[in-house]
Amino acid sequence: MRYFKYNLVFLLFINLLIIQPTCAEEFEVHITRGKIEAFPIAIPSMFGDQHAQEITEIIKADLHRSGIFRLLDPRAFIQTPESLKTAPRFSDWRLINAKALVTGHVTPDVGGQYRISYQLFDVYLDRETDRFEKVFTLAELRKVAHTISDRIYERIIGISGFFNTRIAYVAESGHPKNRQKRLALMDQDGFNQEFLTKAETGMVVSPRFCPTRPEITYMAYRNNQARIYVMDLKTRQERPLGSFANMTFAPRYSLDGNKLIMSYAENNGDSDIYIMDLKTRQNKRLTANAAINTSPSLSPDGSKVVFNSDRGGSQQLYVMNADGSDQKRISFDGVKYATPVWSPLGDLIAFTKVFNGQYHIGVMRPDGSNERILTKGDYMVEGPEWAPNGRLLTYYRQSRRDRQGKAQVNLYTIHVSGEHEQWLRTTTDASDPSWSPLIR
Repeated sequence: MRYFKYNLVFLLFINLLIIQPTCAEEFEVHITRGKIEAFPIAIPSMFGDQHAQEITEIIKADLHRSGIFRLLDPRAFIQTPESLKTAPRFSDWRLINAKALVTGHVTPDVGGQYRISYQLFDVYLDRETDRFEKVFTLAELRKVAHTISDRIYERIIGISGFFNTRIAYVAESGHPKNRQKRLALMDQDGFNQEFLTKAETGMVVSPRFCPTRPEITYMAYRNNQARIYVMDLKTRQERPLGSFANMTFAPRYSLDGNKLIMSYAENNGDSDIYIMDLKTRQNKRLTANAAINTSPSLSPDGSKVVFNSDRGGSQQLYVMNADGSDQKRISFDGVKYATPVWSPLGDLIAFTKVFNGQYHIGVMRPDGSNERILTKGDYMVEGPEWAPNGRLLTYYRQSRRDRQGKAQVNLYTIHVSGEHEQWLRTTTDASDPSWSPLIR
């Protein structure tokens, strides 16, 4: 099959994984010296009523937020949205240097529903490369728009998108000395925010999505005890995970959803890493030394674990086999490292680093090589979490406290290249984000 004429190539300068295409037509993104050569795409307003316009704006916002696409100015468009219902005039779009064109229309359907038809075109090869049609209710409008964004992203970039996803986070409010922390949930673009727990039921931290089931695990303080809980997102019911004598914290699922890895506080003040088989409820201890071992994250294939430990005198990153064997230190620079998390693609480990009085979010290879800093700040830039396609990160950033002791805590996203850092709007202060798997 013929490939797109305007292929762009992933360069290895910043040591990103070269993404192999998953479809017949191959689009690739050109990255040099940490800079993205954004892909020019034309997205005229879909034909129809105000709902068509709303869907168009959601798609445009999604693609802009990815950091990979350059949306062409509608004032430069020659062909009108109405005439696109017949066929694109590809020569008109080539004149403004569009490489891809998105068209669509929305019409009323039976029962108060609507029907959307969308098409993606290769402007240089004069042909359609994707088509999608769906009947939807107004309650599903944003989901339909995100689905189209994901199809565009996957068709052009060659990997799954991340737009039809949700982000769980800790919603923070109240006085600094009496901080309330609730479990909250929103769409990845900040819409449809909701609280899953109440402030009076206790503080919640470190939420983590299950990759295969609609549930979230997190640590919560109930009856003066810190324990790991699991919430079913369909029923909103929570349950404690097992029975432990001491505090359990920093939970994280395996990619297949069958295991949960966590830290367990020992009576001597140290902590060790345990892994639980969620089918048998059997626990296995992976570390056993006089140190604090915490923040474990399993590799996508489940064979390795990255974690941080102060066994060497300072807080550093270590990797071991999933059975606890062959524990090796992989970080050697900086004052301390924390919150490591393995990319869903397996190619990188994200982390927090404190060095020279600043907080940094960075990535490195699983063997510790090729460390790159993506962003930094003078005060608390922490908690990186991967989008399900492994190309974006979300994290939180806290400002310095003012004279009244108050500080703002906000969520951000950033591309793995270190470009396109963006604020995620929330209704309260927010920390500890976690990205859901793609909602199909």
